[in-house]
Amino acid sequence: MQNKVSSPYSFILSPIRRFFSQILVLAGLGVLAFALFSGFTQEARESRGALFIVDISLSMSVEDIADTDALRISRLSAAKKLLGELVVSRPKSLMTFASSAKLQLPLSMDEMLWDEIVGAIEPIRYGSPTDIETALASAMLVYGARPMDIYILTDGERTSEGESLTGVIL
Repeated sequence: MQNKVSSPYSFILSPIRRFFSQILVLAGLGVLAFALFSGFTQEARESRGALFIVDISLSMSVEDIADTDALRISRLSAAKKLLGELVVSRPKSLMTFASSAKLQLPLSMDEMLWDEIVGAIEPIRYGSPTDIETALASAMLVYGARPMDIYILTDGERTSEGESLTGVIL
């Protein structure tokens, strides 16, 4: 009888979990696109800031998203690609999170700075839990009661506890 050694990250390689992760990422990106381009009048959109909160936990480095060139890219690369293609005519802010949250860019209309900051986002390269609660608490500390649309880009995998965050994705 052989002893099978399993990695603590073997869940990433599971075909079923990978399939559901892809569906979850695509659904989250679809909701984000819908929220950005529907429902609000131009005046209402321009009066509100847009905060993008991006998951940079270890699970976001998994390369399981199909790119247009039939290549696989990481979940974080797909999120960065979406953020780079956004056309938002109002102030936007960027925060990243894993086990802690960090404000990368306060509210700004500077597109060149936005592109530079988005391009520099990298995933955590060591085991780090996906703590979305800390990210939301940090957003409240930074922006308080300011009218703000919050968009969370995450794969929904809680890397430390193994439970899904699907109910939290906005």
